[in-house]
Amino acid sequence: MKHGDGLAGKVALVTGGSRGIGHGIVKALAGAGAEVFFCGRDQAVGHKAEEALTANGLAVRFLPADLESEASVGQLEDAVGRPEHIGAAVAFLASPAGDYITGANLRIDGGQSAAV
Repeated sequence: MKHGDGLAGKVALVTGGSRGIGHGIVKALAGAGAEVFFCGRDQAVGHKAEEALTANGLAVRFLPADLESEASVGQLEDAVGRPEHIGAAVAFLASPAGDYITGANLRIDGGQSAAV
């Protein structure tokens, strides 16, 4: 995997980054040079994804988290930062579960949410 440096020095948090579209976002951001924290509920899947990505030289860290649990969100905040501290630095959120940071998110669902 060729790594870029367009996001060097930037930090990203991807909710639901263990698999699917979220995992693709983790790979793209880390591949562009960002340090990426990603979270998910399934620890085994998350740690396996972290191992595979770091083996390819990407700067990623898996954080087990269930964003429906206040205790879990508190642990995530301890690791990454509280919403009021990092909210101004958030460029966009691609997961409705992550909207606790700014109160809004950018949906990447092919326009499905616009039809609702």
